[in-house]
Amino acid sequence: MRDITKNYLDLKTKIATFSSEDPEVTALLQQARQAVEAVNFPLAERLFNEASQRDEQAAQNLQQVATTRLTSAAAAQAANGDLHMVQLNFMMAQAYYRKALELLPRSDKENRGQYLNSLGNSLLEAGIRTEGADIQKFLGEAVTAYRVALTVYTKAQLPLQWAMIQNNLGIVLREQGIRVGGEAGTRLLAESVAAYREALTVSTKAQFPQQWAGTQNNLGVVLWDQGVRTDGEAGTNFLAEAVVAYREALTVRTKAQLPQDWAGTQNNLGLALRNQGMRAGGEAGMELIRQATPPLSWPWR
Repeated sequence: MRDITKNYLDLKTKIATFSSEDPEVTALLQQARQAVEAVNFPLAERLFNEASQRDEQAAQNLQQVATTRLTSAAAAQAANGDLHMVQLNFMMAQAYYRKALELLPRSDKENRGQYLNSLGNSLLEAGIRTEGADIQKFLGEAVTAYRVALTVYTKAQLPLQWAMIQNNLGIVLREQGIRVGGEAGTRLLAESVAAYREALTVSTKAQFPQQWAGTQNNLGVVLWDQGVRTDGEAGTNFLAEAVVAYREALTVRTKAQLPQDWAGTQNNLGLALRNQGMRAGGEAGMELIRQATPPLSWPWR
């Protein structure tokens, strides 16, 4: 009996401290206290449950409002990032995209993937425009942003967005690879090729011809990179694969419909054919060089 009495007194002391900002919940708690005083425990239990349910519903409503407001705040930060991208101020753009990612609710996968892609783009642009150690720092961070984006934009759920990120990942891995010598550079270029080939499993010629052609051109560029830095038959094979990729791209990038893209890919094709010809030698090499459109510049992507 002493234990029951003690527990009862402890209960009354505890419930005396209960409070709420909701007047209706406050009234329910007061009624529950009175029911405890009257030793009407079933009524007290029902009243406490009603008070709890009202507070729980209010909390859920507040969470929904918070989610909506944080999503809006993140969108405004990302818009500032876009503004700085237009002004080529990539450092400020990064800061705004990072803030947008901090604010965005974790459940918002579509916007998270978009902001991660934008962050990767800003880091890529900063990397190819800077000097010294910061080049690989920015490019490495871009790779990380794209790889995280691929965990949000999955192939199964968001295939088009996934393919876009794979293409962007291919670009930055190539930019890393051409700046690094030895096995590390070779590995990065191989990873770039793999990313482009992954993108092509979704961005097909039948469904998305222009995206497919752009990725084929980009694939050709990195295959050319592999070819010119690889000796022997392996290098020759890379160059041959680059020619195939460029010719595939030109089936969509026609002179009549996409003249600028056509010219860029023709330029790239000319470079690859010339390198093939120089490797081959003899009449076969001369024929490849004759096929080459006079190259205009470094490969276009």
